[in-house]
Amino acid sequence: MNTKLAFFLILPLIFILGSCGKSSSDPDITHIPVRMKEDGNWSLLDIKTGKVLFEGEFKNSPSIVTDGIFITKNTDGKMFYNKIENDKKFVQLAGPFQKANAFTEGIAIVCKEDDYISAINQKGDELFKLKPENGVTFDQVGQCYDGMILFKDQNGYFGYLNSEGKIAIKPQYDFADDFKDGKARVAKNKDGKNIVQVIDKKGEELMNADHAYVGPAQGDLIAYSDSRDKYGVLKIGKDKEKLIKASDKYEKILIDKGEIFYCSDREWGLLDKKGEIKIRAKYRSLSKLDESTFLGIKADGSDRKFEILDEDGDVLKTEDVDEAFSLHNGNFIIVEGKHMELMNNEGEPVDNASFKRIGDMDDYIQIISHVSNMTSSLYLDWSAIENTLKGLQANTILGVGVSENCIEVEKKLESLGNSSGNGNKTGKSKGITGGSTGISMRGYEEQRYIGSGYGKSDLEYDRIARDTMDTYVPTVPDYDYSSGSQSTPLDDKAPQWTTYQKQLTHQVNLGKSGSMNMEFRFNDYIKRPVKKTEQKTYLGYTYPSEKTIGYEKNDKALLESVYIRYYMNDQGKKDKMKELVEAHFKSNGFTLSDSSSYGQQVYKDANGNLWTVSENSITFNNLKTSPYQIELAPMEAPPILESSSR
Repeated sequence: MNTKLAFFLILPLIFILGSCGKSSSDPDITHIPVRMKEDGNWSLLDIKTGKVLFEGEFKNSPSIVTDGIFITKNTDGKMFYNKIENDKKFVQLAGPFQKANAFTEGIAIVCKEDDYISAINQKGDELFKLKPENGVTFDQVGQCYDGMILFKDQNGYFGYLNSEGKIAIKPQYDFADDFKDGKARVAKNKDGKNIVQVIDKKGEELMNADHAYVGPAQGDLIAYSDSRDKYGVLKIGKDKEKLIKASDKYEKILIDKGEIFYCSDREWGLLDKKGEIKIRAKYRSLSKLDESTFLGIKADGSDRKFEILDEDGDVLKTEDVDEAFSLHNGNFIIVEGKHMELMNNEGEPVDNASFKRIGDMDDYIQIISHVSNMTSSLYLDWSAIENTLKGLQANTILGVGVSENCIEVEKKLESLGNSSGNGNKTGKSKGITGGSTGISMRGYEEQRYIGSGYGKSDLEYDRIARDTMDTYVPTVPDYDYSSGSQSTPLDDKAPQWTTYQKQLTHQVNLGKSGSMNMEFRFNDYIKRPVKKTEQKTYLGYTYPSEKTIGYEKNDKALLESVYIRYYMNDQGKKDKMKELVEAHFKSNGFTLSDSSSYGQQVYKDANGNLWTVSENSITFNNLKTSPYQIELAPMEAPPILESSSR
């Protein structure tokens, strides 16, 4: 049924996050959103006492409550923080925000529309704003765990901030976890080899985890694997003491705060630090309820039941149930049909707390496991857009004159700053997913294992594919094929261009919420071969033969058209961009042509050139060199006829 499915799809995630009690840095989650009626409004449920607050108050589901504060969202998607004053009253604390995360350790990471990422305190006051500094642009920022805040920069590298928003560990990792108990697992990919480490808050190495796969750092333990489906446990330290040697008895090992869960034949149990079985693997899921009890779920076909166990594996109570889910605070939730109920660690109902649905629990899952929900920067530089539009005039485009040759255009684009070039290189992206970083990943739900993999892993293929992208557009060969010999070196005076290139590109840096890319197109190839005529003899006949001896920039290639495409990440920004573009052309001496149609507006400037404006692009055409052509999409490159090497 939908209710059971929607909620209990997250059960396997919660299982692996089993807790053996709170540490001092654990966020205090006190309430979760629930519906008391199947189609009713939302309320907040105290997950310890079962008491319901603000019954039916919220049309849209609020967030979980941490530090007495929760998030609500209005009909426009704007987010607000609210503080619980008492059982009958809450007050709005801060907002609106475009993005907002739950409070952890007294800090919430937020972002306003078109702004940099910032942080607020529990009074709603701004603590810091993460503007670019020392060459670092903050692309994504996590939450505060253990006094450290994970972030990713514009190049895809991970680093850490302290709780004051200052860089504590510079961005340098291809992969990084949030800190727990003063430790974090990080990884770099260097020359195709993974370097996985456990570091402290100073960024100093505590352990070089050179295994095929290693799990997250948990207390002083870390799970590892060197052979497929063989797992063990290491003690974190320079000597990497093997507490439990990797064995095929353990199809998977997951560790949380000192507890070692193991999987055998797809069922779960519990080990001690010597590898002795404490609870035999016979449960579909197994999690901690409190310091002395566990919750196990058994399944026999469609029949399920929960068992409450002590640390020795003795069953204290069992009961048939559709599903059950530990809240890791001594209580758990059961599902029977369309009915949900809060239970204590003795398997008894808590304050008759029953309800029909539970709100999105992703934040709950991540917070109890100290895993950041990353907030992305929304910064968009509208002033850069306005300045670019001012540069679109009858005689020039950003200072580039109509019909200038490619050599002059290149010089002017280089002087503009921002990002300009030939558009042929593809950058190497990095991120937390395995393929783009080169870090091989093998995980069970949210607890990912990272490493170099077993033997010839996907890592190597990822790296080869990624590097191949850098040479996708061919460059000039370093020898002359036409001569039938590979011994003649070529004098290439334009190595940054390709032989069949007809355009130069320029990118305007707008921030993380949009971009503006320009193609300056020419009426001929901008790179041409330099030929030398030689006399050749064949069967007694002498004849002239041309031979390519080098390449040079073609000063006869004149600017013909310019294609501008702007990218915005939501419809509101697209609409605003369109208004700015139309306002510019209407107020700067351009006249609207009768040929406007199909969502396009065609303007003519004082020199008779055409400017075609659509929802997300601007196309300039110099009618002197291109009288009939109006392009609305980038030109396709001609087929590659000449072999090449890099």
